[in-house]
Amino acid sequence: MVKFYVTFFICCMIFTLQASTEVESMQLSPGLWEGISSDKMSYQVLEITEKGQHRFISAKLTNGFKNGIVYSFHDQQVKCSSSECIVDVAHPQRSDELLRLILTPYLDEYFTVLHIHRDQNGRPVLTEHYRLSKQTKKSTVRRFLDARLEQLKKLKPASEGEMDGVWIGVMNSSEGSADMVLLEFYSQQMSIITRYINGTEYTHVATFKPEDVSKRGEHFLIRATHPIKDSNRELTLHRNGDNFIEGYWSESLRGQIAYAGSFRLYHLGK
Repeated sequence: MVKFYVTFFICCMIFTLQASTEVESMQLSPGLWEGISSDKMSYQVLEITEKGQHRFISAKLTNGFKNGIVYSFHDQQVKCSSSECIVDVAHPQRSDELLRLILTPYLDEYFTVLHIHRDQNGRPVLTEHYRLSKQTKKSTVRRFLDARLEQLKKLKPASEGEMDGVWIGVMNSSEGSADMVLLEFYSQQMSIITRYINGTEYTHVATFKPEDVSKRGEHFLIRATHPIKDSNRELTLHRNGDNFIEGYWSESLRGQIAYAGSFRLYHLGK
């Protein structure tokens, strides 16, 4: 009888140990996630609904979101393990192109995404990496278009070698985040640069006057406004060809570097 109880106790312990070490699969909860692919210069939006019909949207930054691709998928196309979720979906216009998204969560802050373009045989053709952050309000793309669509319709192409105009692109911070940036540059009046903080409804806006701009060789050095006393924002711009600007944004608070990022901007126009 004693031997029976010992054996029974050991079996219970093994079963309990197995049950305690079993990890549940993660889930994609209903909501909106957004992020930027710096490689493709596109805004990515993942929309998960309670009804089981979902969307992944890729919108091109460099032309002011005139073009985009909408991938529709359902619950059966999402496979999750304890560490990641995989979404497999066909391209809506090209049947020979497949998309695979591998989403790995980082705490509750964002998903790290491996974005894989595959051919009809499932072989990888192109890969991208980016983050998708939780967005509890409207997507940054929607808010931008709601506020700027009429302005975008009136824009004209930049003249060769001219800086004046509206420029859009991506800023990559030293910490690995990516945000959209809009530069409205005017040589004879107030200029504005706006950084749209991904995953939030917030923006950082800086203005500068013509007298705040100095030129050194091919570079424009700019001292922009900062809302906090004894703090400053500095920008460096370099016109690289006719179509884009490369630059650097630096913020210091009372002598300490608070933010630094490099960016590439493309001219918006018809």
